[in-house]
Amino acid sequence: MKKGKLIVLEGLDGAGTTTQANLLSEFFKKMSVNHVVTAEPTKGKIGKLIKTILRNSEFKGTVLDDILILLFTADRIEHTKNFLEPSLDESKIVISDRYYLSTYAYQGFKKTDEIVQLISVKFPVPAITFFIDVKVKTLLKRLAVREKREIFEYENMMKKIKLNYEEAISKLIFRGEEIIKIDGEKEPIEIRDEIIYNLKKLKIISC
Repeated sequence: MKKGKLIVLEGLDGAGTTTQANLLSEFFKKMSVNHVVTAEPTKGKIGKLIKTILRNSEFKGTVLDDILILLFTADRIEHTKNFLEPSLDESKIVISDRYYLSTYAYQGFKKTDEIVQLISVKFPVPAITFFIDVKVKTLLKRLAVREKREIFEYENMMKKIKLNYEEAISKLIFRGEEIIKIDGEKEPIEIRDEIIYNLKKLKIISC
């Protein structure tokens, strides 16, 4: 039985998941909490391929959803075997910037579920997932400063993805997963403090 805990930060592009992963890590360091930080897509070969596809406008509308789902799943299998499971076995708290909820939201819950079941993969279930909820218009303002957008970073697509997130969250909560929505319109430190409050409340951390 794994003794570590997996904490996942989720949200649409521009929601601030990476910022929160870094802020939470800084807090854990100050409190001497044994932890590691990771992200999906990973920095591995498959993860890099996914990022290349997402950042290249030439692929827009040409890459089948099923192929992306399989790539994300393959990346997660490698991530789980080489990083997540070893870290959890070592009783570490793992902070993950994105996880399978993102795949459900960006590629569609039904399709993702079917493919994961087809290849009989069981991934570690998070102790808690925080969904940083930000309005699409706010996200678009934040993303406007980026030099190059990913294929999902456009208004109509983002609205669809947000609805997918809502559906996936409802289904995962029904399955028994712990998912908490956080108001992402707040200041980053306020969001971090709310995350820490909930981690303590649920006894995931004791510091």
